[in-house]
Amino acid sequence: MSKSEVFCVGFDVPGDAFRYVSYDSEASLLDADIVLYEVGLDYYSDYGRSEYQGQPSLSSEGSVRAHRSLGHWKKQLRLAFDTGKTIFLFLRSPVEVYAHTGSQELSGTGRSQKVIHHVSLIDSYMAVPILFDSMIPAKGKKTRLTDRGRILSTYWKAVQDISSYEVYYEHKESIPLMTTKSGSKTVASLIQGKAGNILLLPPLDFSSENFTRYDEKKGQTFWAEEALKFGHSLFSAVVEIHRSLRTGSARSPAPEWVLGSQYELPGESEATTRIETLDDEISKLHSDRAKWEDILEEESLPRCLLYESGQVLEAAIIDALRTIGFKAERYVDDESEFDIIFESTEGRFLGEAEGKETSAINIDKIQQLERNIQEDFAKDHVHEYAKGAMFGNPHRLTRPCERKHVFTEKALSASKRSGFALIHTPDLFPIVQYLKRKKDAAFSKKVRSCFKRTKGELVVFPSVPKTKKKTVTEQRNAPDKK
Repeated sequence: MSKSEVFCVGFDVPGDAFRYVSYDSEASLLDADIVLYEVGLDYYSDYGRSEYQGQPSLSSEGSVRAHRSLGHWKKQLRLAFDTGKTIFLFLRSPVEVYAHTGSQELSGTGRSQKVIHHVSLIDSYMAVPILFDSMIPAKGKKTRLTDRGRILSTYWKAVQDISSYEVYYEHKESIPLMTTKSGSKTVASLIQGKAGNILLLPPLDFSSENFTRYDEKKGQTFWAEEALKFGHSLFSAVVEIHRSLRTGSARSPAPEWVLGSQYELPGESEATTRIETLDDEISKLHSDRAKWEDILEEESLPRCLLYESGQVLEAAIIDALRTIGFKAERYVDDESEFDIIFESTEGRFLGEAEGKETSAINIDKIQQLERNIQEDFAKDHVHEYAKGAMFGNPHRLTRPCERKHVFTEKALSASKRSGFALIHTPDLFPIVQYLKRKKDAAFSKKVRSCFKRTKGELVVFPSVPKTKKKTVTEQRNAPDKK
């Protein structure tokens, strides 16, 4: 029989049969047959301000990494489930931290003025594509298997000495496999999909002294022989559960010893070869689908100009500016953090972005933009003041044509004094939509010049030329014009 690919995300398992994957990795789970995922969160706290309301507080960089990691694994776990993988989800106690939302405001006046970063709680279970009915953190070791839990019998025999539950929960769509000793609380269960399966399980603890050995000559710690033996048993157990679930068999998972060559039957080899061929074909189709899903997400980013806020809105604006012909990026160093720096032959600009759900953009954001421009000019490598550009997406959940006010009167008055260009982000959408379909250098230059010449007013962009709509595939396959 072919060897199954087993990925372990977030934790290392003894033996070379398992492929370790860190939380920070952008690895695809489509390369795996079986996924072992430990629910956790890798994060970095701010130095000097490591807590907020008793919880760890992330730096700006840590916030971006945490959000990216949680989003990546949620997408990958859902894709793995939908494409026939078996996922072993080890339920650690939830980890909660405060992360930047991407929204800021100013506090105080004059020299005492400070930038306040808005934060919100995020937790490790945001990476899990499951909505629990309830979950209670509670630690214990005494459990019992349910009647349906016999699928775990070989697995549980291998791991029971190093496994303790850290939560009990309710999930109406899952089948209870293991409960607390009283039988009243679920600590392990099975979710069956059209293709894949998810096993929710208590986590494993590899900290036993018998599992590691220290090599004084190399100055390193290695897995001990007992740990490697355990890893071999664990691999066999998870593979057999995977095969039992895939075939829908009512049989118990086969013990490790029965898989030896002396028990192999003649028809198994042909069936296994055919399954491997089909698996390869299915895997390629899933990989192609995942590639097009990524393209779809990338191509739909400009739509966020219409309704988003925070870092997603900033990303959409940067993409729009690059499409128009600017060099644009978010700026972060040890002292400063600016939403957008962009430049072209028309000049250098510093942008601030803000999305509001039910109100216009107020003077606070104009004041913040003024402060950022002064802070930028103070840097050694900057010799001229950047021009300010305020990107606003007010009343963001309302249709753009129904929005009454983009900026408040005070914001408009302050921007006139400073000569800022004010941009209603939905006004950028038809421009980007057009330029994504057709390269038009002359029109792009007209749009860029609007940023330069508009001072203290809402930018009025030129009308988009009429053009025949092309699909993304047509654009990608179009020959380059020399």
